[in-house]
Amino acid sequence: KADYLEHCRKIGNRPITLKTKERLLYLFLTYLDENNCKSLEYINSSEIIQFSVNLKNKEFYPELRDFLRYLFAQGYIEKDFSTLVPKFNRGIRIPETYDISEIIEIENAVDRTSSIGKRDYAILLLATRLGLRASDISKLKFEHLDWDHNTIVFAQYKTSKLIELPLLTEIG
Repeated sequence: KADYLEHCRKIGNRPITLKTKERLLYLFLTYLDENNCKSLEYINSSEIIQFSVNLKNKEFYPELRDFLRYLFAQGYIEKDFSTLVPKFNRGIRIPETYDISEIIEIENAVDRTSSIGKRDYAILLLATRLGLRASDISKLKFEHLDWDHNTIVFAQYKTSKLIELPLLTEIG
């Protein structure tokens, strides 16, 4: 378990992804233990299938496949059981892009007469005008705003890359 998580850390998995993988490992290893599989080398296809079917959160499937591929690549198991883990379709997808008229309609729907509405509008503009991720917006601090140079400077949460963006008048 520790070797796998260290491997994931080294290849650049973010802390939130590592937490998800750690949770999956806990569930999987507990399942194996409860079913008298005391060593990874004794894992078989029926255990993988049974665990997958009984897994309540199907969004763990990619992490399970990744862990099984790791075990095979490292020689802990003799077969790559990752192909036995079903694919999971999350269902209806939210559109990835909106056209300009839809964006304007969404922006205009915000009531800007209250301080909360103004805050919400600024948050929306950070996403629609500057393309910031929700994780970056939620972690913004006043210290990231350079009013003298009209810029926003911060390290992106997902990539840890330093980014400098214009502080648009509407957002300020």
